[in-house]
Formats: sequence, C-alpha cells, structure tokens
Amino acid sequence: MNKVIASGAAPQVSIMTPAGNVGSDEVGVEVQITEQNGGGIGRIEWRVNGVTLGVESRGLERLPEAGGSSAQPSRPPVVVKRTLALEPGENRIEVVAYNGRDLIASDPVQVVLKWDGEKSATPPRLHVLAVGVNDYYDSRLKLSYAVPDAKSLGEAMKQAGGSLYQSVDVTSVLDDKVTVDNLDQVFTDLGKKVHPRDVFVFFLAGHGKTVDGRYHFLPQNFRYEDETSIVKRGIDQERFQAWFAKIPARKSILLYDTCESGSLTGDRVQQRGIERVAALEKMTRAMGRTVLSASSDDAPALEGYRGHGVFTYALLDGLQAADTNGNGLIEVTELAAFVDQKVPDLSYQAFKMRQIPQMKIVGSSFPVVSKTSVLQVSDAATKSEPVPTKPTHVVVSSSPVDVYVAAARGGAAVQQLAPGTTVTLIEGVNGWQLIAKDGKKIGYVEDTALLKLQ
Repeated sequence: MNKVIASGAAPQVSIMTPAGNVGSDEVGVEVQITEQNGGGIGRIEWRVNGVTLGVESRGLERLPEAGGSSAQPSRPPVVVKRTLALEPGENRIEVVAYNGRDLIASDPVQVVLKWDGEKSATPPRLHVLAVGVNDYYDSRLKLSYAVPDAKSLGEAMKQAGGSLYQSVDVTSVLDDKVTVDNLDQVFTDLGKKVHPRDVFVFFLAGHGKTVDGRYHFLPQNFRYEDETSIVKRGIDQERFQAWFAKIPARKSILLYDTCESGSLTGDRVQQRGIERVAALEKMTRAMGRTVLSASSDDAPALEGYRGHGVFTYALLDGLQAADTNGNGLIEVTELAAFVDQKVPDLSYQAFKMRQIPQMKIVGSSFPVVSKTSVLQVSDAATKSEPVPTKPTHVVVSSSPVDVYVAAARGGAAVQQLAPGTTVTLIEGVNGWQLIAKDGKKIGYVEDTALLKLQ
C-alpha cells in the first residue's frame, strides 16, 4: 500500500466533447488530462457501454519533488482524442486515466452520445479466435489436449452459429504460431474486420499462471529459468486488455481453459486454471467483457476427459444441452450456468476431485449460437470406455420411446425402444439419460420414460 501511495496521485480527466446526438456511427471524443501533484500520466482506457475499446499510454512519469518545497511540479494539461464506433441508441463513453506508474486510476468520467441511425438489416457476424498450445518449446510444459480443444471449439462454433449469423469466421492460432508478435498481428487484423454489432468469442488453452494477482499466459516459445521468467516472458493481462480493445464487438465472451504450470516444479498432474479469483475480477473489470475460466486457486483442471479438458468438454456439451428456456438458442447466462454445474460433476466423476470454474458476466445476456449437438455418442474417445452390461432400468412408457443422439429433442430419433425394454443407465444430463443396451451405448432418452429395476 505504501508503494502504491508513493507512486503519486491519479490525474484529473474531463471530457471536452459535449453530450447529445451525433450524425454518424463514429465520433471523435476529446478529453483533457491534468496531472495532479506531479503524479504523472500513464495508461488511458476508453470504454463504450462498459466495453474497453481503446488503451493507450502517455508515458509521463512522476516528476521529482522540488527540494524543500511543499508545492509539487506539474506539466500543462494533455489533450487526447480518439475515434470511437457507436451503436444505434445511447452510447455511454467513459474514460479513465492512471498515474505515471499505472498504479492509481482516476475517477471515471463519462458523456452520453446518441446516434439515431437505424440498425442494419444485415444479421451480425460471429468471429471466433481459438488459441491453443500443446507443443511448448520447453518439453516439460507439453500438453495433450489444448490444440484439439481449440480446434474443436472453433469447429463447434462454426457449426452452431451458421443459422444465427450472416457468417462465421474462425481464426485458429496453434502451437508455434502462438507468440506475442503473431498474436498482436492477429488481433490487429481481426479488429479491422469486426463491427460493433458482431459477436466475438475468444478461446485460450495452454499454460497460465498468476503472479501477485496478475494473470500471465505462457506463449509457445516460453523458456523457464526461474519464477521471474513468467512475469518477463508471459503474456500479461494488460497486453490481453490492449488486444481486446482492438475488437469493437459489443457482445463478447472470453473462454480461458488454461493451466497452472505444475510440470515446471515436478508436479506431473497437468492442470488448467487461473490461480486467483482476483485475477479474473481484474481482467473482467478492465476489459468489460464476460469471462469464463476453467478453475481458480490451485484446484486441478485435469486434461483427458473423453479427449478434451473437462472445461472444454462442458462447453461443447452445453451447445446442445444448455437451452433451459427452450427457445433453440444458447445464451451467455445459460452456457455459464451449465458449465458451472457440469464441470464439478464431470471432474468428480472422472478424477474424484471437483474442479470449480469461475465466471463473471458483464452486461445483458445474448445468444451465442443456436442449439446444436456437437458431441456424438459414437465418439471414438467414448468407445474406448468399458460399458456395463447389467440392466439397471426398464422403459415404462405406454408407447415406444425415441432415442436421440444428443440430450435434447431435435433431429431424427436413432431408434425406438418398446415398453418393457431393459437398459443400462450411464449418466444423466438435464432431464435426459444416456443409456446402453447389451454393453453398447445407444443414445439419450428422457428420464421420465425409465424406472429403476428393483
């Protein structure tokens, strides 16, 4: 605390652009930033309706105190201008400035601008950026499922978003392409394609670590020497914030399936997780976007559940099972609630330990994709698991019961079971049961159609 206080006062910010109506979907906003007591001027953050859409730094360090004088030196006010994209209706522009050492922020100042332009008749587009690292330069960090998870998530979003959006654009950045320089270019290129009305989904799988409450992701070319290596060579949350600020989409969801680097210290259990909930809070508050992460603290987020990390498996499962209101769409709150319930259950079932995901939802919920089955019962990873042959339940419906490939009504039934048929229960999913017959999994039926054998 003493170090923070000694870093100097936060600057004062005033917005020079008057409130009111504007005639375009882009507007130039001017602010005046005045140094306070020689504290300097550092990072400046621009937000529109809570979403960070601009980050820059003036780099004006704190001035040295005048010897023997109670008055602090100061510089003239700085005028900063930025062009921001607007949505139809009211847009709350908010600006925050930090002191020269980026430790103390000013009070946010805001102005409300209204653009009366009509909403485009063209449906929004979905942009997915899926990043995953298996093959780390340091072989001790090697993972098995981060890259397949990134690929699966991208493919699933493309499949599930096709009917909801004008188009689905999936960008995959894998293994040796996951470097700071390349990611910086990828975000820059994406920022030129994305419009404010579009939806942006970011997925990250690999090694993550939190140091002093600040999250760091380890790029593929990371080399570990000591604990300081993570801070020096990792991708910190401030850099992520700057990258996301390039993406003007108002509706975003960030999915972090990253792991603690336990293998660096000799721990052979591969884990995925953000070490401190505080890091998630800071990232969410700074970026103004919904964040879902695999786990918190030191709780393990183990790899290898049916060919995926548990968190990713739950996400993929949720694309067909999380539609609780029955409108055929998977909304942010529905997906978050499903993952929150599913991840602890799956991790305990598979590894006898509960992985607790963390999430922070910002703003109103919105549909991410249409309800779609992307996990097949006949998955090769599922085939390898032994299936019990002893019947546990009997079909008690008065008419033949439909069996579906996914835990939801929709599409053609894979087969029908006559009343009185005995089956084996494998697992339950939101009112549905995965069943097997004669040692072979056959699909899902509603649990009201089954009665436990006595």
